[in-house]
Amino acid sequence: MEKIFRVIIFLFIIYFVSFNAKISSCSEEILKKRCSSCHDYSRVYEIKKRTYDDWKKLIDRMIGYGAILSESERLSLINYLNKLKNN
Repeated sequence: MEKIFRVIIFLFIIYFVSFNAKISSCSEEILKKRCSSCHDYSRVYEIKKRTYDDWKKLIDRMIGYGAILSESERLSLINYLNKLKNN
């Protein structure tokens, strides 16, 4: 029984890691497609640490300048940038 439990936990961890990788990959694609028309993609890696609210304000400002993002893309990008810069 303990062995089965360990296998289930292991599979859950694998699923969780692959799911997070997929989300990060999608968010990175959003960043490349939506932001690189005005910004050099490598600029993201040069930006200092920001809080979640800082990223939210920045993304919302870019939307005000004409960036086109759905609400889900907006939230995904904010979360991705916040996670990227705070790791």
